Amino acid sequence: MLEQFLKEYRQLASAPTEPETAPDLSAFLSDYARLPPDRKRPPKSFLDIIRRPFDENTITDYLAYLLDFDHSEEALAIINWFWNRGNQDPLPIAPADISSFRVKREHTFSDSGRIDLLVFLNGTHLLAVENKIFSGEGISQTESYAASLDEEFPEFKKSMILLSPYSMKPSSDRFVNVLYSELIEYLRSLKYSNKLNASTTENFIYHFEEHFMNKTKFDLSEKSLVYLRHKREIEDVRAAFEKDSEAIFEIAMSFPLKHLAQQTRTQWTQNTNPNRHYQQFTKDSWEAKNDLYFHFEYYLTADSLLRSGAIEFMLHVEGKNNATFFQQFEKEFNQLPEEYRNKGLDYRPRGNRNALASKSYNYEVNPEKLDASAMETFFNETIEDFAFLIPLVDRMSLKH
Repeated sequence: MLEQFLKEYRQLASAPTEPETAPDLSAFLSDYARLPPDRKRPPKSFLDIIRRPFDENTITDYLAYLLDFDHSEEALAIINWFWNRGNQDPLPIAPADISSFRVKREHTFSDSGRIDLLVFLNGTHLLAVENKIFSGEGISQTESYAASLDEEFPEFKKSMILLSPYSMKPSSDRFVNVLYSELIEYLRSLKYSNKLNASTTENFIYHFEEHFMNKTKFDLSEKSLVYLRHKREIEDVRAAFEKDSEAIFEIAMSFPLKHLAQQTRTQWTQNTNPNRHYQQFTKDSWEAKNDLYFHFEYYLTADSLLRSGAIEFMLHVEGKNNATFFQQFEKEFNQLPEEYRNKGLDYRPRGNRNALASKSYNYEVNPEKLDASAMETFFNETIEDFAFLIPLVDRMSLKH
């Protein structure tokens, strides 16, 4: 039946068609073959490891640490660099002459506004940094911050920075927008006094390049361009595959349904969907009752049915009363360990405690030469492994 379907379908597919409905795939294949290999999955940064890759507060904490570095020379150099970006008057204190400095994370003003970072230098100079990664500036936010800084710290000379991955225009002309790309370029140029400071900074740079800077480039990858150039051909091939795979899926799902009916001489119902990862078959006499639902279940889709790999098959017991059912079934199971071992079945495996029995099968298929009889044999063999459980479920279901 399946071979006949495929034969007829191939004849239709090979029939002459109008040029506009028969895309030429040769150009697409040529372009695709010239694509560079995909990048290997990048290693994780520290912020990835602690699961805070996009948390603005955590990133600002990291930045605060770079501005402190246990009062190291490189921290003073970074502060000096920020100062000179935000104030036309160079910092009159050489880094080596800074006797004291303090980094304050998140300062709250009297009007409840909160600026991300303040750095106090020798009690005379103040560096203010507002870090904007995902959000834009609030309504007159930097203008309000500038006024609050003047009000609360009138005796300090100030440099005010709005730090962001992309260009922003601060509402206050006292704030200067500094890009992360500029900061990272400077951090790369620094000489570090120890390996810890160097590796900490390098990790910060790596994180930003991977998660932010590479994503703000206003261009498309070569692979995306190939997709756009050949979108019609790609969509045509995808549509053909979806149509073929769904038709084959429907035929394939008839195999277990037919075998179950023949083996038990009773009616079975299938609950299948080519785009869903699970496919269910239940005996009509197992119809859900007393909040119990018995059914066989395959983990597969129309797509996976045409690719070699593992297919999971199981006998499931679901419903509110399944805990009571399994307690009662334990007595039956104690008499069946040999059957389970011989068939290679798992009883209530970890991660699938609703499975009365479960087994993973190695599934081999050649899409170039689909074999209907081999596929039917595969499904029949899965059912044969579980067949001894059908009369047991018949009996147990009557008790519930």
